[in-house]
Amino acid sequence: IKWFFGELNAEESREIRVCGIPTQSGYMPLCSDVTYRLPDICLNPLIKEAKLAVASTAPSESLLCDEIPVTFQVTNTGTGVAKNIKLKESLPAGLETQDGKSEVMLDVGSLKPGESKEIILRLKAETPGEFKNSATAVADGNLKAESNTTTTLVRQPLLAITKSGPERVYVGRNITYNIEVFNKGNGPAAATVVEETIPENTSLVNVSQEATTVGNVVTWNIGTLQPQGSKKISITLHTKGIGIVKNTITAKAICAAPASVTLPTKVLGISAVLLEVVDVEDPIEVGGNDTYEIVVTNQGSDTGTNIKIVCTLEPQMQYVSSTGPTTGTISADGKTVAFAPLPTLASKAKGTWKVVVKALDAGDVRFKVSMTE
Repeated sequence: IKWFFGELNAEESREIRVCGIPTQSGYMPLCSDVTYRLPDICLNPLIKEAKLAVASTAPSESLLCDEIPVTFQVTNTGTGVAKNIKLKESLPAGLETQDGKSEVMLDVGSLKPGESKEIILRLKAETPGEFKNSATAVADGNLKAESNTTTTLVRQPLLAITKSGPERVYVGRNITYNIEVFNKGNGPAAATVVEETIPENTSLVNVSQEATTVGNVVTWNIGTLQPQGSKKISITLHTKGIGIVKNTITAKAICAAPASVTLPTKVLGISAVLLEVVDVEDPIEVGGNDTYEIVVTNQGSDTGTNIKIVCTLEPQMQYVSSTGPTTGTISADGKTVAFAPLPTLASKAKGTWKVVVKALDAGDVRFKVSMTE
C-alpha cells in the first residue's frame, strides 16, 4: 500500500491508520518505508575581479634646473580589491630622482573597486634633451598595468658675453666699452642681469639707459633673453691714473651658468719735458767764467726716458767744467759737451746740469743747448 502525502512543511506531521484481519496465528511483522525527494538546491555566488589602470602626466617642457613632476593616477577599475599595489619605473639615462636614483619602486597600497590614488614622482635632468617616461603597476594576483608614455623636453639657456674697447688710452681720457650679451642655448634666460664693478682707477661717466648704479656696481636688468637672442649695452669710464684698467663684466640668469669677460686697457701718460737754460753771471769780462744752468722739467703725466743734453760752445768760449745727474764729456775740439742720457725723469720731477765756460774774446755769444728723449 502506498500513500502520497505531497509536501510536509517544517515541523509538520501526518498520521495513517491501517486496519486488517489476521488470517493465521503467530508473529505478524509490519514494516513501513518512507521516502522523500529533496528539492533542487542552487547557488549563485558573485565573482569579483580587481583590475588596474595607470595614467601619467608630465610637463611637455622644462628647464634644466627645474624639478620635473611626473604624476601617476593609479585606479582600480575592477570589482574586487587590488592589494599590495606597487608602481615601478626604470628612468631613462640622464634623468633621476631628487635623491639620485634611476630605479623607482613606489608603494601604492590597496585600492577598493573604483578607488584611485595619485602618486607624484619628482625628477631632475642631468643634461638637456628629450626624456620619455612610463611606469608599470603590479599587485597581488598577477595584476599588471602599463601607463601611457609622457615626453618632456628639457631646455637650458647658455650665456655668452663679448666686450670691445680700446687697448690703450692716454690718462685723463674716457674709455667706452661696448658689450653684447648672448643666449646661445635652447631655453629662455629669465631674469638676465649684467653687472660691472667700476675699477678703482676710473670713474663712471655714462651708461646705457637701462642700467642702475649702486656704489661702484653698475647693473643692467635685461629681463628674459630668448634662445639665440642678444642685447647690446655700453659703459663709459674716465681714467684717473696711469696703469691698467681691468674691466670685468658678468652676465647671470636663472638656470644658466654665469658668463664673464675681462678687457684690460692700458692707460698711458704723456711725457712733456720743458728745457730751460739760465745764464747765471751775464755779462762777464774777457778771461772770466760764466755758468750756464740747464733745467729739464717733466710737466707731463708719464715718466720721461733716455733724456740727452748736448751743449755747443761758440769760438769765444772755452770749456771749464760740468756737473749734473749724468756725466758730461767734452769733444776733441773742445766745443761740444755731451751728457750721458738720463734713464728716467718722473712726472713733475726736474733734472739740473751746469756747464762752466771761460770768455776768451769780447762779443755777443750764444750758448746752445739741445735735448732729445
